[in-house]
Amino acid sequence: WVDCIQMHEFETAYKRWLIENTKTDKNPLALSQALKELIDVLKNLRSVYPVGTLHDCNIDDTLENAIILNRTELGTI
Repeated sequence: WVDCIQMHEFETAYKRWLIENTKTDKNPLALSQALKELIDVLKNLRSVYPVGTLHDCNIDDTLENAIILNRTELGTI
């Protein structure tokens, strides 16, 4: 997950690349530049979620940002 600013940068770069890539008469230089910008944006994306930690539920009562096995969803397939 990324914040709104990062998402906007990604969407702008992706749209620029899509437009260049879908042109019938492609300009290799413009396409290459758009792809480079998209790759740069992708490399700079950072998750906005706090880092999770593993806890022993029998010892630790706080469980702040806890990842609990079989009770925490890390994603869907």
